[in-house]
Amino acid sequence: MPISEVSAGELITALHMNEIIGTVNDLVGKVGSGTGVQVTIPTVIGHTVAQARSIILAPAAQVSLGPVLDVAGQNVDSGQSAVANRKVIVQMPSAGTKAPPNTPIALVITADAASSPTPSQAKPVIGSVDKPSVAVLQPLSITGDNFVVPSTDNIVTFDGVAATVTPGGGTKILTVTVPQGIPGAPAAGGADKPNVNLVVTAGGQTSDPFHVTIKAPISGAPTISGITPDPGLVFDPIVIAGTGFSTTLSKNVVTIADDPPRTATVTAATATQLTVTVPSNITGLAHKNDSRDAIPVRVSNTDVPNAVASRNHNFFRNREN
Repeated sequence: MPISEVSAGELITALHMNEIIGTVNDLVGKVGSGTGVQVTIPTVIGHTVAQARSIILAPAAQVSLGPVLDVAGQNVDSGQSAVANRKVIVQMPSAGTKAPPNTPIALVITADAASSPTPSQAKPVIGSVDKPSVAVLQPLSITGDNFVVPSTDNIVTFDGVAATVTPGGGTKILTVTVPQGIPGAPAAGGADKPNVNLVVTAGGQTSDPFHVTIKAPISGAPTISGITPDPGLVFDPIVIAGTGFSTTLSKNVVTIADDPPRTATVTAATATQLTVTVPSNITGLAHKNDSRDAIPVRVSNTDVPNAVASRNHNFFRNREN
């Protein structure tokens, strides 16, 4: 469909924007490689063209840059310095969706850096947490809406102190590690601190505070610093690096996923490394070429009650059995 031209100062109608979107869709074409492996499309709406290029072209993103059009429907060379500060107002595929590696992301950008206000990021909403009382340095899962992708672009604070956001997740769930240094929170023993304000900032918008109670750190609690390989393969071993593990195999409890959690068999253990076998009954990984991103992996040590380490990881099934 040919795109109708607009003159300077005229409003861009919904019809005109739909023409642009239709053109972009035609340029992108059908997406899908049939490999079964998928990546999460990052958020670039509201970013400058230069920022969007950096996000999309980063090796870790595993996507590619598709066609770039301005609001008049003209193709734009996104590498030119003259367009670096223009803003992205439409992206396809949408942020947070799953797509095969190297999927092209098509963009629609403003006519110039000062024109057309960009669509604002919706205000993030915190609906619930997996536990209302949580110890310092322990994981906390936050369920809500309007979080940005990748998860690490969200800023999560406890009474103003920033937490570490676990990679993975999506627009409706975040996993964070409760930080040290929360004002008034117990450092080692002592009374719990109630009514700590948990806040998520995403795309410049800040959620209403959600109250949680902060407890003292748990001595000797396990931690997870990394999981390899990525993705983990069903039936195969993965290696979990961290601290606080037991050297007795049976005292380490490892689960994968929450829907429901599946127990992984620990086959080797040191205080800083566990080797476990990925179980075959994880929801969503029942068949060859099934894949899931950001599945929680949790480790507990029966010698340290009420303590758990958590980290999201990607998994793939490359064979039936």
